[in-house]
Amino acid sequence: MRPLLLIALAGCSYTFDNTAPDVRLVGAPPDTDSLPRLNKGPAGNDNIVLGFDDNGSQNAYWVSFTENIDTPDGMRGAVRAVRLSPPEKEEVILADDVTTTWTRFFLINRNRLDAMAPPTVTIRAAGQPTDPVIVQLPGAPGFFEIGYLEEAFLYWVARPTQRTFFTFRSDGSFMRQLKVPADIDPVDPKLDFYWSDHSKYLLTRDLDGHVLVHSTVDFTDFDLGIRPKLLGVIGSVQLLACGDDGLRLVNLDGSREQILDSMVCDERGDLALRFVEHKTWVYYGNDQQLLRVPLDGSSPPEIVLNDGRRPLQFLADGRIIVSKTPRDLYVLGAGDGWLGDWNFMERGIDASMSRDQKRLRWLEHAARPNGAGELLSAEIGQPPLHLTLNTRQWQELADGRILADADHAFRGTQNRVVVIDEKSRTAQWVASAAAQYSTIPGSSDILVDVVTGPTGYDIIRVAIPPPLPSPSPSP
Repeated sequence: MRPLLLIALAGCSYTFDNTAPDVRLVGAPPDTDSLPRLNKGPAGNDNIVLGFDDNGSQNAYWVSFTENIDTPDGMRGAVRAVRLSPPEKEEVILADDVTTTWTRFFLINRNRLDAMAPPTVTIRAAGQPTDPVIVQLPGAPGFFEIGYLEEAFLYWVARPTQRTFFTFRSDGSFMRQLKVPADIDPVDPKLDFYWSDHSKYLLTRDLDGHVLVHSTVDFTDFDLGIRPKLLGVIGSVQLLACGDDGLRLVNLDGSREQILDSMVCDERGDLALRFVEHKTWVYYGNDQQLLRVPLDGSSPPEIVLNDGRRPLQFLADGRIIVSKTPRDLYVLGAGDGWLGDWNFMERGIDASMSRDQKRLRWLEHAARPNGAGELLSAEIGQPPLHLTLNTRQWQELADGRILADADHAFRGTQNRVVVIDEKSRTAQWVASAAAQYSTIPGSSDILVDVVTGPTGYDIIRVAIPPPLPSPSPSP
């Protein structure tokens, strides 16, 4: 086992400046205080979701966020949803707790007269024109877990005498009870759950490693026997299992099993599918060695990385951006970065290749709990450009510019969002006092969380400015 490295810091200092060493910030700070707010009170937990348009189709973008609403019965928790696709529309939905997914709200409401009475969960989308699905949950206290693509969920009643748990289709079409495994404590269930595509199957693995496959659309079950902890479900048909009996591809109905690699797998390692070099590969291994084998078993396994190098990003042409720093040496897995023999990163995170495959970008010196670092950009093999300081969030836009927050070492009015043109080495203001942002699909606008107090924030919509015109050629 590698020794844990503890580093004591006497204090931290951060630099806030209107310029980064290589990029000039142009224009004046925008007056975000004058822009209309989408929220009516302090907002929390905002998400862009896919809701309904006026024609009854679920293809409009909304933003949802939690608010406290003054009702005749007192202050209530609620979700406010505002449609971002025209025409404008908003709605308020009362709920004690809410879990928001891409296409649905799962709204929990407790019995206000009896805290131990079973709650209900209401399942609906933003702007939904039809009645929601309302499920009376079978007991309390309990917890639920939402399946893949949000099409089913499980509910577990945490009572000492409870011997069953439940699955529900999110559209209300089917539910069933399942036995709690004999070695599982219902109050503290140390049971592993895995979901297939469209939540068609729920897989459970108990403390002994026994894996059962449960359909969520009918009463079918399959027993896959003892399996390792490192598992991955492929679609709704197969399971990858990596453990003492090697790397195996198993049909979920148990009808077929194929050994892709007979070598013992490290259950603490990684398991992933990647489509590179026009083929789907299974990548597996640990911090000391990474291997791959074609998913169809058409060729034997091959070693991809050795000597403790770990992958940071897989490129479409088969190359891998790697780190030679152990992932547990620094917080957030920060470390060095290499592309071939080019050492571009010292102690950073979030290394990513540009769309044109000509540049790398990353957050340097970001081994901090908040993940803030200096955003750097470099052509392959060249010295870096210093873009922004104390950045946590950034992305490449369709036109090649970089949208990023800056001065975000801690939450405060010094936070801002800028858009950077690496060619002209300029940055333009997008929003001031902006703690974080969300891009609106199909739009050049973004939503920005504007700092308004110690914890609350407002939500505004702002446009990303167009690129600055190129300077006229010298006479």
